[in-house]
Amino acid sequence: MGERLKTLRKARKLTQIEVAVATGIDRAYLSKLENGNVGTSIETLEALSDFYKVSIDFIYRGIDYNNSRPDEASYALYTREEVAMINLWRTMDEGQQRLLMTLLGNAIRAGVA
Repeated sequence: MGERLKTLRKARKLTQIEVAVATGIDRAYLSKLENGNVGTSIETLEALSDFYKVSIDFIYRGIDYNNSRPDEASYALYTREEVAMINLWRTMDEGQQRLLMTLLGNAIRAGVA
């Protein structure tokens, strides 16, 4: 959870102080959260979830069931390219997905990719 919080904050180019001010969470406590040194309350998770515009489940477990399509807000751990690939993947039928996996695998093994 701490690593996800840190990644969400850094992806938005924010300091711990800025997040602390915006959420009302003590900066030192936020630091401990990001470093995995403390647990937290549902109220704190709620404040961070609202601030980052992601689900509590995403912050706590890294899973967001409410978003069927990844976007930068809910999948801040992914690059834009990764999100684009996921979105493309979801438009493909099973045959296209198998073909793409074969092509990518061959390209990587051959050192082309």
